[in-house]
Amino acid sequence: MDAEAAAIERTLPLRQEHDASTVIERRRDYVYRLALAIVSNPDTAQDVAQEVLLRISKNRNTLRDEQAEIAWARKICVRCAVDALKVRKYEDLSDVHEDTNNLERPIHVADVLRRLPEESQAILALAYFEQLSYREMAEALGVPEGTVASRLNTAKAQFKKLWEES
Repeated sequence: MDAEAAAIERTLPLRQEHDASTVIERRRDYVYRLALAIVSNPDTAQDVAQEVLLRISKNRNTLRDEQAEIAWARKICVRCAVDALKVRKYEDLSDVHEDTNNLERPIHVADVLRRLPEESQAILALAYFEQLSYREMAEALGVPEGTVASRLNTAKAQFKKLWEES
């Protein structure tokens, strides 16, 4: 190995580390915003964003196409956010209580969204907050476009029903 090749090899880990930190910096706000749109809680969104950025950093070398970076980050974020929602719903079940003293409380969209299944929350966030196409949502969720259309229709109906019941 000549001196130039050895020098390049020595800097490779530094370059990879720099690339990962660049991707993290470039995607930090987007990942947090998407996580917040799905989980509707700033603290949970921050936790999700940190997990996503950690996964991006650890798996940066698996990204082959720089153009696919945003879709890759979105897919990781959606998966982490849905997982966080599942954990939160499980924790909420242990704290269930009815607040009958405050029946006149105003209804908020976020309250209704939280009552939906995790997948419905995610698809509504991708459709309305991120304004993604069916193709982009299908890629983020790892399902066919027809499934996206069906799930979106179901999520809208679920939301409408819960809203009217509130």
